Amino acid sequence: MAENISFARKYRPTSLEGYVGNKVAKDRVQRYLKKGRPQTVLLTGSSGCGKTTLARILAKEYLCVDRDDEKGACGECFSCTMMDEYIRTGATEDIADIYEIDSADKSGKKDIDAMLGSMEYPPMAGDWKVYIIDEVHLLSQGAMGRLLKSIEEPPEYVLMIFCTTNPEKLLPTIRNRCQLKLDITKPSTADIVKLLERVCLEEGKDYNIQGLRMLAVRSDNVVRDALNNIECVLTSRGDATDKSVSEEFREVSDKLVFDFYKSLLEKDYMGYIDVMYTIKTSFSFEQFLISLTNFTKRGIYIINGVEVEGLSVDELKAYTKLFKQIKPTVISTILSTLRRMNVGDIEANFMSFVYADLDGDIGKETRVVVAPTEGTSVSDETKFRNSNLEKLESAKLSKGSEALVGEMETLGIEDMSDFFDLEKVE
Repeated sequence: MAENISFARKYRPTSLEGYVGNKVAKDRVQRYLKKGRPQTVLLTGSSGCGKTTLARILAKEYLCVDRDDEKGACGECFSCTMMDEYIRTGATEDIADIYEIDSADKSGKKDIDAMLGSMEYPPMAGDWKVYIIDEVHLLSQGAMGRLLKSIEEPPEYVLMIFCTTNPEKLLPTIRNRCQLKLDITKPSTADIVKLLERVCLEEGKDYNIQGLRMLAVRSDNVVRDALNNIECVLTSRGDATDKSVSEEFREVSDKLVFDFYKSLLEKDYMGYIDVMYTIKTSFSFEQFLISLTNFTKRGIYIINGVEVEGLSVDELKAYTKLFKQIKPTVISTILSTLRRMNVGDIEANFMSFVYADLDGDIGKETRVVVAPTEGTSVSDETKFRNSNLEKLESAKLSKGSEALVGEMETLGIEDMSDFFDLEKVE
């Protein structure tokens, strides 16, 4: 493999075993292939979830000349070697019996007629001819109609794989007559982190799980984007730690959010303003608001027993310890305030937040957990806490200690339901 090949090609999975995520779909494919060869396959799912990659891997399984029913494609024969390059690049010039059609460009009857006409001829190199039609829902109604007969009675050597992000726009007869229908979802955060960890190990680069998780979230759990992002940070920064990812992409780390909550709930005015200055000079308040909101929702899921992927045991403990110290009424106030934080001057809104009376019971005795950091000794932690206590006492003697009561209204628990119109946080 050439050294200058992109990570998106170098680490793109080329086998069912290496395919990232969608274990249920992979298991179904393997069961079907043990029993026979379905000739019409429908793959549905959102953009970036891996439909096209799975379609190409499935084609490889059909074209392998030495396939094992248990282990799958051999990965070594001439066909597998050619298919591996095709899976990574999409180039079909050197493979005689693979036809990949993008319906976004090929929506006319003539294109479908040409495809259907080629089906009449047997494969040139092996036992199968494979047709992959991407975004099949974009075909015209007439073109879809032309497909129906071939879907009903395909030649015995033809495999047709249809990929779509919008299956409801397909003719019902096309959907119903496909022999194998698979709903493909994006890989989980844990799946993406595992892939990125393998990349770092093979490249001999340092990393930590928090940095990899930040990359997964930034990539919206899309394998291609995750590989591009980790290549960028490894090339530019030399490692994939949370510090490097944050510096490269200006991503807000959980450590900064923990510091925000600690200073907010302990009324550590100086510490809070330090956090504000870090946000102002290193990120943006709009960016921090997104990260803070996601962090807060994640914490609420955790303390309510919902499984959140991609967090280490120590991180789960830190989230749990933090959010269990916050009363439900205070969480309600925080959520309500975050929803309005970008109305008007977001920086001023954030700066005034620490002076708000979140709850009458929140006071100086509240102690908030700090985000876990590697290599922090007990003495360092003691010094850190003593320093914050000194800051707190100093702040009390200053004018800033005269808390300015904000106009932050407190919502009831029943009002929180409006905020939770969202999906599970990863």
